[in-house]
Amino acid sequence: MVVLSFFSYFFYYFVRKNLGVVTLDLIDNGIFTEKQIGWAQTCYASVYMVGQFMNGALGDRFGARVLLNIGLFLSATASVVIGLFPLYGILLATWSLNGLFQSTGWPNNCKIVAAWVPHRSRGKVMGFWALCYVLGSISANFVAGYVMGEYGWKAAFLVTGVTVFVVALIQSIFLINSPEDRGFTFERREGSTGDTVRKGSFFRLIKNPVILLYGSSYFSLKFIRYTFFTWGRFQVLSNKVLV
Repeated sequence: MVVLSFFSYFFYYFVRKNLGVVTLDLIDNGIFTEKQIGWAQTCYASVYMVGQFMNGALGDRFGARVLLNIGLFLSATASVVIGLFPLYGILLATWSLNGLFQSTGWPNNCKIVAAWVPHRSRGKVMGFWALCYVLGSISANFVAGYVMGEYGWKAAFLVTGVTVFVVALIQSIFLINSPEDRGFTFERREGSTGDTVRKGSFFRLIKNPVILLYGSSYFSLKFIRYTFFTWGRFQVLSNKVLV
């Protein structure tokens, strides 16, 4: 399950990075303007932020597997729709919704790993598992860039969308929420599954100064990271800098 979860989040990036990869071509070909793509990316990030809270809670309620399957299928669909219908209204609405679909990935994949890995081994396993978003990001850039170079920018949306759709189908067949769903058990630390979380504990948690410090630090890092995600290639190539 840890390996399946690894590839789940790995492939989330294939339908997250493709717009940033093709931005320059979209602008050069007069499909969209910089301002239009900027608004689409801003809406994506805003919805993604809200969705992180909402989809984590929904994963606790309905199971991580359900949220991951929905997120992958709908993100794949969003990518295909943009490739087939390159209209600004569709881009803005679909890419914004993609932020909601994408936000199912991190909290629910972490929930899967937590369910399948004993507490004493979790740090070690997560150290390796967290490579999924690094390798996924690099691979997504390469695949979208290669496909665009060979077949055009529309293919960068269509090929990645279809690929993730196949991955979502595999995940829906084989991914399991927890060992208990198949009759397996192992020793857990009390409260580690989230079943014993007390009412109101979330609000007490987010008031913790350490959590607030980590959250503000990660917010700042995300701001820089997504700036490179969305505009890095455009800025480099539009200024004729060789990479």
